[in-house]
Amino acid sequence: MFHVVGAVFGKVDRPVEGFKGMPVDAMIKEFYNADPQSGRDRGFLIMSAMMHPLIFAQLAGASGHELKAHMQDFDKLLAWWYVGEDMPAEHNTITLDPEVKDGHGMPVARLTHTWTESDKRVSRDAQMRIEELMKSAGARDTWNFPAGRCGAYHLMGSCRMGNALESSVVDQWGRTHDVPNLYIADGSVFVTSSPSEPTLTIQALALRTADQLVLQARGSV
Repeated sequence: MFHVVGAVFGKVDRPVEGFKGMPVDAMIKEFYNADPQSGRDRGFLIMSAMMHPLIFAQLAGASGHELKAHMQDFDKLLAWWYVGEDMPAEHNTITLDPEVKDGHGMPVARLTHTWTESDKRVSRDAQMRIEELMKSAGARDTWNFPAGRCGAYHLMGSCRMGNALESSVVDQWGRTHDVPNLYIADGSVFVTSSPSEPTLTIQALALRTADQLVLQARGSV
């Protein structure tokens, strides 16, 4: 799983200087939950974030005089991003490539991923809501960057946590079912992605696994 990440940028008639200061997010959680009526099985967050000129230039795909015009008005740019939940799906996999090898002759990892219909709906709904925000803020020009064009963020899943050997890779403590002395403590054990950034959850799971290893070493479990 990745996160469904996209953005909408807009220019207003006054300087906002969103590129200055510390990178602090203003977050909207109104659409965090699913909306079955719209066909969206998961939700998303909207975040106003600090915007770097080079990131905007890269996403806008502009060059020459067009890029120069964008950069001259950069202090009037508003940037709103969205982070949505990527649905877990069996067709999204990480496997060993049958043909491509690395420098040591070992098969490289091959990632296969396509968005589900819910993921696509999350992206469309999020962009629509941000465009409404831009209009209310008086933006005269907007640029849409849908999920996929903005890259892949927060790799999760593929070593699912669970009790059943046929549907999971690790147990509740992150220990693999096949190799009893092997533990995994990262985002790959997630069973779903959620619309939130995964760092704190990964840290919590890692600390929980470490505590379990300490208890085992002491013979307490």
